[in-house]
Parts: sequence; structure tokens; C-alpha cells
Amino acid sequence: MIIKSLYPHIYSIPGVITRRPLTPFKPDVKVPSEFKQRIMQIQQYDFELSRFVLKAEDLSEIIFNSYSSNVHWSTKLEGNPLTEDEVKRITRDTMTETTRTEAPNGPTQEIINHLGVLSGSANYRLPWDENKIQALHRQLLSNTNYSGLTGSYRVSEGVIQENDGTAVFYATPPDAIKGQMDYLIDWINNYSTAYHPVVSATIMFHEFESIHPFSDGNGRTGRSLFHLYLQQNGLPNSYLCKVDENVLKDKESYYQLLAYTDYSKSYSELIDYMSDCILNSYSDAVEYLKTKDLMSSGLNELSKRLIIKGKNTNGWFKASDAYSWIDGRGEQTVRAHLNELCEDDIFEKRGYTKSLEYKFKDPLESYFAKHKIDS
Repeated sequence: MIIKSLYPHIYSIPGVITRRPLTPFKPDVKVPSEFKQRIMQIQQYDFELSRFVLKAEDLSEIIFNSYSSNVHWSTKLEGNPLTEDEVKRITRDTMTETTRTEAPNGPTQEIINHLGVLSGSANYRLPWDENKIQALHRQLLSNTNYSGLTGSYRVSEGVIQENDGTAVFYATPPDAIKGQMDYLIDWINNYSTAYHPVVSATIMFHEFESIHPFSDGNGRTGRSLFHLYLQQNGLPNSYLCKVDENVLKDKESYYQLLAYTDYSKSYSELIDYMSDCILNSYSDAVEYLKTKDLMSSGLNELSKRLIIKGKNTNGWFKASDAYSWIDGRGEQTVRAHLNELCEDDIFEKRGYTKSLEYKFKDPLESYFAKHKIDS
């Protein structure tokens, strides 16, 4: 999407933008003309991503690629100096729980913090509250080079400036931050689900950035909330997509759209841009996974059926369970196929003889479990 040619009017904002007065948050939402078709395609892609069946090593690789890309682009925008290859190495080491010989420095710790937040998406189901958002900010910036208070709303003026020091935006005054965040949280919990999650996540993200509740880390916190909202409210496989690269590679358009939305109170242009970026990231993920999908490979039909049933079981199953899934095949044949799938790094097994159990292999299960907080 070429923003300058499609929306030239967003580049004609007069003067400095000042955050609107404290009022209940009731956004006037109009979606662009192509939105319905685009959203239907995104939903179809999300469904397709849930149906792909990958070997453990291929599943690991797509997760490393998507997580490291999103974290790299989000932190790079705020000054993190690490290259994408370095971020991917840190991602791999962190998610495979590889022991490091040296203590992480500030930029490295920032990457590790982001991975912990994004992999703990189950902790951010609605309803949200002030404590959750402040805890997320605290987790993102903890033990990094940030010298300010983490997890606390700012007490100084929030001024966004150009590189030359010229003010372009005055955020919510400090004494009004809590009130406006309360209004936003109320909208998220009680009204946002009336819209498609792409619409709600976009509106939520813009409002959060406009309030600018923290002294620093607002962009990183807002983008993390954006990802978590999508995953928990209708697009569970969005974590496999390189959304931030698509959103942030045109940095000028990204910032200009945020500013124009503040000025005009129109969300249509920003929703158009964000939904297009999300669609592109989904399309890329689907095309990549097609090349790795076991269901499109040369596996025989018995193995494919065992894989599908085993994956959908979401846990350990006994060989006797697998026999019941397959009509007209003997126990020895089914057991032989299960053992071959273990050798192929698709299933794992434990126990012996009658206690023998199998499970679809998730190589990062322990990492994701570690970042899940029991409700």
C-alpha cells in the first residue's frame, strides 16, 4: 500500500497537535471500502495456519522467524542497535533455553523481555486492567538501559518532538492520564469485541499511543498490546506472522497516520493501513508454511490420519486410542506407523508396553508453559 498516493491528505496537518480533552472514549468507526473482503481473507489465512502440520524443527523455525522479526522491528524503532540476525540468535537461545556464558546487556535483555511478554499471550485475556498494562510495561523495560520508573504512569508532560527538537504532539497531561486510561480500558473490556479484532486492536493501539501514559516505552508497550489483543480475540495464529515488519518498514507513513488520526479523529485510513499490513504478513506466512506442510508431503494416508488426530488431541494418548481412530488396520501396523512418526520428529513417546503414550511434538512447549500464569 503506497500511502502517499492513496491518502495524500494525511500529509497536510496544520500546526502542533494537542491531545483532546478528557472525555469518555467513544470512537466513531468507519471502515474502508475493501475492509470486509480483506478481513475475510485474513480469517481464512488464520484458519489455514491452524491446519498446517509441521515437523518439530520446522515449527521451531517459523516461530523463531516470526517472533524475532516482530521484536526486532518494534525495538529497532526505539533505538535498539541489535541486527535482525542477532535478535534471531537471541530468540533461538532464549526459546530453547540455551545457557548463556555472559549476562545479557541492556539491548539483549530488552529482546528477552519482549519474548517473554509475547509468548505469554494467555495471560492477557480480557478483561484487562491498569495493573496488567503497568505490569507489561514493567516486564518490557526491566533490567534494560531504561533509567526511569517502570510500570508507573508519567508525572511530566508528554511531548513528541522531531529530530530538531520541534514539538509535533502534546500527549495527555499527567493529571488526566489515569482517567483516560480508565476510559480506554473500559472500552476494551466492554465495547471492543463488537468490532472485528483488527479494528479493535488498531483503535486500542492508537488511543494508547495518543494518551502516551508512560515516560518511555509507549510504542513498544502499545505494539505488544496490539499483538496480544489479536491473539486473544479472534486471530490466534497471528503470532506466526511478521506483522511489525509490514507495519514499520514505512516508518514515515506509520507516524503520519498516527498523527493524522489524532488530528482528524478518523480511523478509516489507519485501519486500512493496518489491515493491509496484517493481510500481507498472513499471506507470507501461509506461503512459507505450504512448503513445510506434512499434509502436502509424500506421507501415506494412515500416517496423515494419525498426525491429524494426534495433533487435535492436545496431549498424550495411548496406542489403544490410536487403534480406535483407524478402521481396518491391525494394532501392529498402527504402532509401527506411530514409531516411525516418532523417528521423523513428529511425535514423541514415553513409557513402555501397556503404559506407552504418544504426543504430537511441540519443541517449545516448556518455554511457553513457563510464561503462562495459571488463572
